[in-house]
Amino acid sequence: MIKPQSKLTFRVFLFLTLTLLVSANNAFANEKKSQIENLVQKYNDYGKFTGSVLVSQSGKIIFKKSYGLANMEWNIPNSPDTKFRIASLTKQFTSMLIMQLGKTYQDVLQEKIFTPLGMKNSGFDNAKPLIKNRASGYTNSLDGYTNANYLDMSLPYAAGSVYSTVEDLYLWDQALYTEKLLNNKNKVIMFTPYLKNYSYGWGVKDIELTEPNHKIKSIAHSGGINGFQTLITRLPQDQHMIVQLNNTGGAALNEMTDAIIRILYGEAFDEPKKSIVSVLYKTIKEKGIDSAIRLYHDLKESKSKSNEYEFAEHHLNNMGYQLLEINKVVEAIEIMKLNTIEHPESGNAYDSLGEAYLVNDQKAQALKSYKKSLELEPDNKHAVTVIKEIESK
Repeated sequence: MIKPQSKLTFRVFLFLTLTLLVSANNAFANEKKSQIENLVQKYNDYGKFTGSVLVSQSGKIIFKKSYGLANMEWNIPNSPDTKFRIASLTKQFTSMLIMQLGKTYQDVLQEKIFTPLGMKNSGFDNAKPLIKNRASGYTNSLDGYTNANYLDMSLPYAAGSVYSTVEDLYLWDQALYTEKLLNNKNKVIMFTPYLKNYSYGWGVKDIELTEPNHKIKSIAHSGGINGFQTLITRLPQDQHMIVQLNNTGGAALNEMTDAIIRILYGEAFDEPKKSIVSVLYKTIKEKGIDSAIRLYHDLKESKSKSNEYEFAEHHLNNMGYQLLEINKVVEAIEIMKLNTIEHPESGNAYDSLGEAYLVNDQKAQALKSYKKSLELEPDNKHAVTVIKEIESK
């Protein structure tokens, strides 16, 4: 028989132990929240993300914040209830409706999903109605932000015409752990990949963490439509979820998601880096292309600066095409030439250079570049076609 004094001592011990565990868990959660906030803030500071982010851990929201402007012309900031076009994230709702079999798409979407889940800030986008807190879409070009090209939202239809918020998508995520919308048997069907890693509106894959043999299942989908870029990632094993809605396009959402996942699992993660493109373009405008090329090499060779900037192949490649779009053809050629020097094994870099040469009517140089591209990538059908066209003239 336990004496009253012993019972009291045990209860005090249990209370203190639970208090310490709760405090430790809260401190750990706050540390993760701080890490995620610092990470996303850097992406925003470097001009690489504008929009809203929500992260839930074990089904509970640990981070929710918005960055930049929903409307740049009226200086209206983004907020958690800002409505973004979610583009191809629409497909996951479409797949749910297919499993439920209902009326016309728009009516069933509201009746079967949005209303039951309380997703009051989601709907089928249309240009005519006045939709409160609807974000505008922008394109991030070399010379800054511009309004995205108009798109009739009836065209994407069931593949991309929904708007939503990070908070509503959290409600959607949580509902998928229940049988509120679909029974467990049909949910298994819904999340089973049939086309490589693709299931009913979701991409399914394993993510390898640093810890040996530690894999986590990821169910995710990205979206992109004029002026908007989106990504939702669910980690059902631990009921974690990350959703990012961006209204400037071109954001490194996959990169951000990977870093946030590693924060959630207590692993080391890559910090964002500044864009080499913006500093090179500024130099081109002020001092010319030769100075920009010299600056590129100086920054890359500098021990103190090389880790601050991104020097990846696709950044130079994209910059070359952006220069072509604004008729800076000579500058585009030099940037693409730099890309082939920096990445001599890339067939894509030579293919792009060949395209730039053709724009400048330098057919001999273009032919040489396309042949080099084909040598590096024998399956490059585009190079085969262009080579035939050049040689036939």
